[in-house]
Amino acid sequence: MLSDLIIFLMFVSICISQTIWGGMAPLTPFDIGAQWLAPYCLGRVFLQHTDDIDDMIPVIVWMFAIVCCLDVFEAIFQKNVVNTILGKTFGLLETGEGYRWGMKRSQGNVGHPIFNGFQLVMLFPWAAEASRRAKDMNMAFFYRNVTWFAGTAAFFSISRGPQLALLITIGVIFFLRHPKLRLPMLCMAVTGVALIAFGKEAVIHGLGKMAGESEEDVRIIYIDGEATEYTGTKHRVLLLQVYKDAIANAGYFGWGGAMKDVVLEESVAQRFGSIDSHYLMFYLQYGYVGVSLFIALMIVVLYYSIRAAWNAKSSWCTLTGGLAGAFLAVALLMTSVWFAPDYGAVWLFNAGLVANIRSLPRQAAIPMEGITSTADVSPIDEACNTDLPPASANRVAIQGSQSFARSHGVSRSSTTRALRRVIPVTQEYVAADTSFNEHDNVSS
Repeated sequence: MLSDLIIFLMFVSICISQTIWGGMAPLTPFDIGAQWLAPYCLGRVFLQHTDDIDDMIPVIVWMFAIVCCLDVFEAIFQKNVVNTILGKTFGLLETGEGYRWGMKRSQGNVGHPIFNGFQLVMLFPWAAEASRRAKDMNMAFFYRNVTWFAGTAAFFSISRGPQLALLITIGVIFFLRHPKLRLPMLCMAVTGVALIAFGKEAVIHGLGKMAGESEEDVRIIYIDGEATEYTGTKHRVLLLQVYKDAIANAGYFGWGGAMKDVVLEESVAQRFGSIDSHYLMFYLQYGYVGVSLFIALMIVVLYYSIRAAWNAKSSWCTLTGGLAGAFLAVALLMTSVWFAPDYGAVWLFNAGLVANIRSLPRQAAIPMEGITSTADVSPIDEACNTDLPPASANRVAIQGSQSFARSHGVSRSSTTRALRRVIPVTQEYVAADTSFNEHDNVSS
C-alpha cells in the first residue's frame, strides 16, 4: 500500500531531522514509532472481515453514551469528573480560556477541549456505522441512535474547529450516501469556499464573535517594531509574520522536534510560543520533506476512503464516507491547531483502517434474489415445516441461523435480512430476532 510506504518514509525523515539537530537518543526511534507507526499499524490489522464491526456495536454505543454524559455534565456543571478523580489540573483551562457561552468547554481526559472535540469527530464515523448496522439488525432504539450521543459530545467541547469539523463530516456522509444530491451539494460547497476566500476578514471577525471576543479583548503588540492588533483568533494569522525568519531557513529537514535554535523577539516569544497550526509547526520541525510526506499521507487516505464510499450501496459507505469527511475536515482545520497525539492517534488509526478495508475478504452473504421460500434456506427448513406454532417456529428458525452463519461464513446482519424475506414479520419474530442478536453478541 502506498500509505504504508509514505508513513515509513515520514518516520525516517523525522529520525533524520532529530539526528541533525542532536535530538536523537537510543530510545528516540521507539518514541517516534509509538507516536506515528503504532496507531497506524493497529488500524491496518484491526478488522479481519467486513462484518466484524457487528460485534463491536454494543461497545461503540456504550462508549459514546458514557462520553456524552461526562461531557455534558462537565459543560453544564463545570466539573471534569475524570480529571478530579485523577487529580489533574490544567492552569489556563481552569480560568477564562476553559469557559465559553456561559459553560465549561468539555475537555474529557485529554490536554485541551479542542483535542477532545477533534478526537470525537474522528470517532463519529464509527458511531454512524454502528447506528446504520443496528437499524439493519432491528436492534433497540438506544443502539440505533448512537450518532446523537457522539454529536452531542463533540458539540459540548464548545470549540469552533471541532463543531465545524462535525458539520463537514455529516455533510460528506450525506454527499456520498445520496448520489442524486452530490452535484447540488458540490455546487454549494464551491460557493461557500469562494465566499470565505473573498470575505476573509469578515470570517475572522465572525469567528472571533463566536469565541466571545469583544473590542476590549483587542491588544496592541509590536512585531518587528510595527504595531499590530492581536486577538486569540488572529493569533493563527500572525504566526507566519512572527516566524518568517525561521520559515525561510527551515530547509529540507527543519529545526528538529524541539526547535531549540528558533529564536523569536523577546516581546512576542512567550505569546507566540504556542504554534496553533499543524502545517507550520510540522514544517518548522521537519522541513519540506516532513510536511510534504504528511500532506501526501492525508491525500492518499482521503482517496482510499472516498473510493471505498463512492458506491452508495457499499456495506462500508457510512463508515468510510464518514472517515472521508473527518479526514477532510481535520485537514482543513489543522491550520488552526497542532496535530496533538490526543486526537492524532485516532487519526492515524483510522488512516490504517481505510488502507486495510480495500483488501478485506468479503464474507459470503445469502443471495437475496434466489430466496423465494423458506426451503431455500436449509438450516430453517425443518423449523418452518413442523407443527410448531408460528411464533415458536420463527424463534427456532432464527436461532438455528446462528450456526448456519458461522459455519458458512455468512454475516449475522446478512442472515437477519434474508430471514425477513421468508418469515412473516410478527411481534414474536421481532422479539426472537432481538434475542438472537443479543445472544450472538454474548457468545462472540
